[in-house]
Amino acid sequence: MLTKKELKSKKYFNILLLLLLLIFSQIIVAQNQNEKIIELTIKQDYYKIGKSVYYYEDKSNKLNLKDIQNSDFQNNFKLSKQKILNFGFSNSTYWLKFHVVKKQINNNDYVIQIEYPPLDDIKFYYFNKQDSQWKMLEYGDLFPFSSREIKHREYIMPLNGENSVILTYYLKIKSSGTIQLPIYIRTLKSMLYSSTRKELFVGFFIGLLLIMALYNLFIYFSLRDLNYLYYS
Repeated sequence: MLTKKELKSKKYFNILLLLLLLIFSQIIVAQNQNEKIIELTIKQDYYKIGKSVYYYEDKSNKLNLKDIQNSDFQNNFKLSKQKILNFGFSNSTYWLKFHVVKKQINNNDYVIQIEYPPLDDIKFYYFNKQDSQWKMLEYGDLFPFSSREIKHREYIMPLNGENSVILTYYLKIKSSGTIQLPIYIRTLKSMLYSSTRKELFVGFFIGLLLIMALYNLFIYFSLRDLNYLYYS
């Protein structure tokens, strides 16, 4: 049985431990507050976030989510200076981190878009409030197209969250080819509008090539000049 002196000492120890935990938590909060936060507002439906993303090159290819979330590790992340992150050809794994907060937005249809399809392995991590667990979604050439939540040739990831709550997201990217990351946040409506414009442009370009090929075939059959056959 503890004596009064021992009980008093234990009480002081617990108070000291609590104070240290509070100080430590404030340091972590201060670090997060110093990092860039992407603010989504009702006035804008499209955000280029390249220069608001933090990245880390994992040359060992062994780190997992818990490793990089460690408070001692967070300082290893560097703020991107590129509008479109470009790591070239690399054997490394790249971790991306960014913070998002919604400002008085009623809809919940924001998405993250990576406009570079030839990537092998993309893992998207987000915190699920319902079960208080980190969840992972997988994208890339190594995974079947049917497994994507949003069926699109580019990589579209849901961005859920409540108003005025700062949320942190992570991306883990590995690819055998060049690693380019044109990354954006936009509404579904904005994304669909952009996709429609791209498809119309591609369709117009293919149609133009087809017309030119048919024209040269017509000239070839009329003049029997092999040069026009080559052009077609």
